[in-house]
Amino acid sequence: MITTVEVERFSLTSSRPFDKILAAIKTAVGHPDMVVFAKTTAAARTFPQLESTVREGLGKSGLMLFMELDHGSVIRKATGGDKPRMARLIMGNPLIMQQMARHVPDAGSYAPVTVLVDERSDGVHISYDRMVSLLAPYRNSDALAVARDLDKKVETLLSEAEVEPTSLRRRCTPEKLRAAKVSKIHPSTVARRSDDQSIAVGSFCQRPRFRWSLATFRPARAK
Repeated sequence: MITTVEVERFSLTSSRPFDKILAAIKTAVGHPDMVVFAKTTAAARTFPQLESTVREGLGKSGLMLFMELDHGSVIRKATGGDKPRMARLIMGNPLIMQQMARHVPDAGSYAPVTVLVDERSDGVHISYDRMVSLLAPYRNSDALAVARDLDKKVETLLSEAEVEPTSLRRRCTPEKLRAAKVSKIHPSTVARRSDDQSIAVGSFCQRPRFRWSLATFRPARAK
């Protein structure tokens, strides 16, 4: 059986340096020793014991870093250039994963999640595929509620990493996003549902150094 999944991709483009953005993201997540973490969670006899181990490894964002892949170094070796810099961060929270996977087992394919930070000619892109869009085809309200909360955690983390700590720039709050007029919605924020109705899934916030968008990808259906 082949299933088509439409993916909402949350994306920020920033003029803030790559290293500062990457450092800000990594500062907000936990960094447990994964070898020790795996042994400790495997040895846990009860869920409360496992939960305690997980919580000890979480950062202020409620997430932990499982792995960092330096994609940029591979590309640079292949091209002989000094750019681009690109890092894939695999992060998440096993407690959140189990809340989704109990209702939708396929959620285990998407958690932990991936955050991509990469340099391009127009700035540093910070991207994340929304969990709620990945689980939408399963139509399970319990799993979707958890997915929405996870998306909020990740998107808040990425938005904060994009902003200079001492910046006084006006931020786009959720209230302002909800109040945005349709005329101000960026074209790339429109997703197509299976019932062929267009819905707005975000708005374009005008900032000097910041562009916010959601792009929807529709994989080709297998023949």
